[in-house]
Amino acid sequence: MIIVDAFPVPYSSFVTSYGTYGKCEDCEKPVHSTAKINGKRICAVCKKRNHPNFDLEAEAKREPIPKFVDSDAAFKCPAKRCSAKKLSFCEFYVGSCCSTALNREVSEVEENEECLLMHKIYQKSRRDVVSSYDKWLDADRAYSRAELNEKNARKALEKAEKEIADAAEKFTTEKTKHDEAIKWQSKVQKRLFLTVKAVTEGVISDTEPAKKKSKRAEVNEKLQCKVCSSPFDVEHPEAILASCGHRACTNCLMKLEEKECPAVGCGARFSEDKIIKVLD
Repeated sequence: MIIVDAFPVPYSSFVTSYGTYGKCEDCEKPVHSTAKINGKRICAVCKKRNHPNFDLEAEAKREPIPKFVDSDAAFKCPAKRCSAKKLSFCEFYVGSCCSTALNREVSEVEENEECLLMHKIYQKSRRDVVSSYDKWLDADRAYSRAELNEKNARKALEKAEKEIADAAEKFTTEKTKHDEAIKWQSKVQKRLFLTVKAVTEGVISDTEPAKKKSKRAEVNEKLQCKVCSSPFDVEHPEAILASCGHRACTNCLMKLEEKECPAVGCGARFSEDKIIKVLD
């Protein structure tokens, strides 16, 4: 006796799609799995009944023994109030879609076959639980490692941010000191120029006319370049050598191959950083 809402061996009326592996081409029934034998998809029962020696023949011919592939057929629930239409073979048999299907009565005609199939499905579900548990443990370990890596990364990021902040503060401080050093150098350079100028020009006495005239001639001579004899102006800017105090135009001093003072009887060696440009 088959009850309307019961789940007997899946009948064709409940199949919405056979897929590739869901129908035996010998018994024409939707089955749990099929293997390809002699070009046809055959269930395990039909293989044992119709092709009992196929595996031995395949081994003798050194051909691979066909493997059974789980059904990819789709089923609808026969329960009137259930709208499930894409159940797998196992889902259909177990009745996972609704309480009516899960608590169905077992057909007396098919009870032995259904018990064997349900036992097979149960064993597979146990293996799936073990496999999923192992995968869950692996995922949990990976998650813990990821959390630890994130924690370490955050610490490294915080350290890097602090180093950046410290470096920025130090940069600002050192730049301020550098700017102040430049201003101080400018003041010192100006004072050095005034000091050297006062020493080299000397003081002219009003009570000694001859010496005054000589001093004026010397002053006039000092207002021109010792090398090109051009008066100091915009084109011939005046410069003083810090090493000896003698003057010449900046252009001539920079062009000298031998960096020696051009003043007669001096010849003091100098470098470009010893050339003090006279400020306007």
